[in-house]
Amino acid sequence: MTKKELMGIVSQNLRKHRTRTNYTQESLASDAQISASYYSALENGRKIMHPLVLLQIADVLKTSTDSILRKPDALQHLDNIVILLKEQPVESLEKIEAIIRVLVTAKPISDDK
Repeated sequence: MTKKELMGIVSQNLRKHRTRTNYTQESLASDAQISASYYSALENGRKIMHPLVLLQIADVLKTSTDSILRKPDALQHLDNIVILLKEQPVESLEKIEAIIRVLVTAKPISDDK
């Protein structure tokens, strides 16, 4: 992978995670303690971030650093789920587990009639 390809992946992933969490570029930059212009350059593929900045942004977005650096895959989604759930009370986790079990075991809906 080239530096340019990596910058493109990071750019797409930053934008995806930021919009999913309803952050503006400015508010995300503020929470990550970086300048808005620097964050904009990252999201537009014009700069490469320092590893500490990567950690700060991942923490703000409540996602893994891998989900910013790599193309999406199933394990990445599992890592993100763990990050989102790790501070939830046991009672909530039990309910979430029950919902997941229903979703996973449900028969797919067919378009055929």
